[in-house]
Amino acid sequence: MTSKNVQLSGRLPGNERNGLEDHYDEFLDQGGIDEPLRAVVDIDRKKWAMDDVTEEPSAVLRITRIEVAGTAEDRATLDAVMSKLTKARLGDEQLDFDGDEPDEAA
Repeated sequence: MTSKNVQLSGRLPGNERNGLEDHYDEFLDQGGIDEPLRAVVDIDRKKWAMDDVTEEPSAVLRITRIEVAGTAEDRATLDAVMSKLTKARLGDEQLDFDGDEPDEAA
């Protein structure tokens, strides 16, 4: 399947599930943000369909919750997780979520 088959809904979650709302002014300011925000999102499938002609499925996804990393420590944690997940997805590194932290002295 391709990104043609999967689309993202343009709607954001409601107030109590939208931690991005606290940052709207940063995006609306003409100067914008200095660097991308880091966030954790919950994504759900809003709609599914099967094309009668091509018999290919399609889906529309929606973000159901957003929480933005507000501190430098939280941003660093999310950067590390994103890097690890990207490497695993690309086959560059195997995921290890057994709770053991790498030994910094090694």
